[in-house]
Amino acid sequence: MITARRLLAWGDLDDRRRRAARRSPLARIPSWLVSALAGVALGAELYRRLVGEGDPAGALRLWLALTIAGHVLILFGSPHRLYWRRDSPLLARMPIPGRALFVLALVRSARAAARVALASALAALAFGPELGWAMVGRLELLVAVAALGAGGLGPAAALIAGAVVASDRAQAVLGELAGEFKAPRTSWLGIVPGVAGSALVVALVLLTPWAAGAPAEGARVPVLLGVSLGLPVLAALAALARADRVIPAALREVSALDQERLAHIDRVGASRLERAWFRALRSAGARLVAGKDSALTRRRFPSPYFIAPTGTAVLWLMAWLGGDRVVPWASVVLFGMAVYAVLMARRLVAPPVEIPRLMATLAIAPADARAAKRAAVVLRALVWIAPGGVPLALAFPAAWAIAAAALAVATLGGLAALSSSEG
Repeated sequence: MITARRLLAWGDLDDRRRRAARRSPLARIPSWLVSALAGVALGAELYRRLVGEGDPAGALRLWLALTIAGHVLILFGSPHRLYWRRDSPLLARMPIPGRALFVLALVRSARAAARVALASALAALAFGPELGWAMVGRLELLVAVAALGAGGLGPAAALIAGAVVASDRAQAVLGELAGEFKAPRTSWLGIVPGVAGSALVVALVLLTPWAAGAPAEGARVPVLLGVSLGLPVLAALAALARADRVIPAALREVSALDQERLAHIDRVGASRLERAWFRALRSAGARLVAGKDSALTRRRFPSPYFIAPTGTAVLWLMAWLGGDRVVPWASVVLFGMAVYAVLMARRLVAPPVEIPRLMATLAIAPADARAAKRAAVVLRALVWIAPGGVPLALAFPAAWAIAAAALAVATLGGLAALSSSEG
């Protein structure tokens, strides 16, 4: 019987071979070393702000923002590690127990969360000489909460979402409830992790004042810490107990959706806004590529289409509520959406959205394909950043620079992601 340990060894061997085959020396650096270097660099910047600028509050906000954003992104990537890795279609066709597949995804999520936690934990050491090592200890505990939530809640949420996707009965019930507003099946692979990610953000935000040194009131902090540390473990154990019944069917269903074999086919296409935007493209070939990319990304990567409206709603709520601490947290949301926009741009030029050998067989000029993808990057940057950033900036003039910077990251970073792949 194939075990999770053997699957993990095969996957690690494939990853090492792929990393060794990369042309750029920087791309061959091990991910753990990258995390350590990032933590040291962030720690140096925090220490500069603490000593050189005398701004401990600003340094703490920067550390908290990056810590929360990094771990939430790891949680959102859980469906990919379970259903959409490059080896997932192969695993779906093999008689592998669901428990082994779930443990494999759990270990990979734990590793990803640990890499982010390593950077955050190393950077937190910069606060020790100036603000005290007791505070560093609280910050390290906050890192543990974030890492455990990202590594434990993520796979459990992905299992629940996969169960909904693979269950015809669940789809029938949801269809009756939703009526004409029924979403594609794969939307649940974004909705459920999105809910889990929102819960993790709420827990970390509630624990932030205590971690920063505010006195604990009653039993609130111990209870919140206990729930935040225990819930991911309980969720992972509960998911593990049901993995044999859920994971094989869910993995087959989600993998088949990419190839439209033996699976329900969701007819997902570009939205009205996307169709109107793409009509401005000069050539018919570019418009065809843009429509194809939009349909594939909506079905293949549903998480961003849930995250972006949620982030916009959060920004509107922040602009309405006001307060002294709104702008730093809003910057976390804006830059998190901008980074995700760059990630989506990278996905436009990688399988399964783009397969170069198949594109080369079509009567579409490479310049038209590039124009279509650049148009998609610009539209995504505008739609994701402007609707939430502009109302926030109207309420807080200091947020204009933050919104403009987030828009620049989403646009220029997305175009750079396209160019790096073309190169």
